Amino acid sequence: MRREIKNFIFLTRHEITIHGKFFLTVHLPPGCSRQEALDRHRTGKNLHLVVYDPVMRHPSSIMSKSWYLIPGVRYSGRAANRNLIHTSFSYDYGNALDGVRTRALTRTEVDFMREHNYLEI
Repeated sequence: MRREIKNFIFLTRHEITIHGKFFLTVHLPPGCSRQEALDRHRTGKNLHLVVYDPVMRHPSSIMSKSWYLIPGVRYSGRAANRNLIHTSFSYDYGNALDGVRTRALTRTEVDFMREHNYLEI
């Protein structure tokens, strides 16, 4: 069964820290359109992250030097300082959400997502 992935936010290194296979934190400046999108999707499991080479804070490097889809992140909390808003989420690296797992994306898929604002998988 094919599924459309919508409601995703692109993040790159130093905008996201992955603390393990279940928790991550996004670091964006106040007023950033992507931060505003995170704020709009605080409830539910319909927000997906598309990340490039995230900072890893645990020994096993499960994601590096490639684009990854992290489906269904769930809002956990938020803290702010003068320069950044740190938004925490939980996610499940190993289990599928509605048939979609955390996985590497091809360059073609990333380009398609940027152009069409969805991905069919």
